[in-house]
Amino acid sequence: MSAYEIHADFVPVAGRRLFVLSHRPVADTRGGVLLVPPFAEEMNKCRRMLALVAQGLAGAGFWSVLPDLRGTGDSEGEFDAGSWSDWKEDLRGVAAALGTEGWNLSSLVGIRCGAALGLETARDSGWTLSNTVLWQPVVDGARFLTQFLRTRVAASLMEDRKETVAGLNQRLASGEALEIAGYSLTARLTDQLEAVRLSTALGSHAGRVTWLEVHPGETPELPPASRACIEDARTRGVCIDSAIVGGEPFWTSTEIVVNSEIISKTVATLAAAA
Repeated sequence: MSAYEIHADFVPVAGRRLFVLSHRPVADTRGGVLLVPPFAEEMNKCRRMLALVAQGLAGAGFWSVLPDLRGTGDSEGEFDAGSWSDWKEDLRGVAAALGTEGWNLSSLVGIRCGAALGLETARDSGWTLSNTVLWQPVVDGARFLTQFLRTRVAASLMEDRKETVAGLNQRLASGEALEIAGYSLTARLTDQLEAVRLSTALGSHAGRVTWLEVHPGETPELPPASRACIEDARTRGVCIDSAIVGGEPFWTSTEIVVNSEIISKTVATLAAAA
């Protein structure tokens, strides 16, 4: 196992300071890995998982980089001032800044919405990746947004306010910012998120793709939306392997959940390809 150092730095991007956590091998690295976080509260649920996979990758000789996007974590800015396009700019800025220090981006690990965010950024930036690993990727941004809005609808029913998803969308469209699960959403962000489709972000620039999903039960299978997205990408020549890992949904569980198998599969996949 390679020895490594942990660096916690603030990187200037678009006039803001972004917090970036790096796990850097002491000796020569086998490549640079960009960890792209999930959306809103899912990041807090996944932070332990991301720390562990970063440690595993560093031990295998990879220099991993995990940024807090603007308005999230320890980075500057407010959540309601950010958007999907802003966060892509953040990823590009972090990659450029770390590149001046010798970080050579070779692979990407995208978690949930971070899958499409990372792949769109790579495509738009002209990055050519060797490998991409996706954890429980969000296939359809509109469907994800609806599920997110339903958390407020459920809370309103508990308080006898009886809100609806359609009503919340109308309020967003009128320019109102809505607080949902502790996060303030604006139409600028939700309009961009609603347009996200993972299938359009999957291309040859992703390199070899490993799609990992977590499902409980003895005979789990990928959901239809995931299977359709994978098959569509394969028809366009994208090389994708998929696997199902047993366990609980670590990105939404009430308690912090660690899935060691998905971490070890990620490290083993990138190590085998290096």
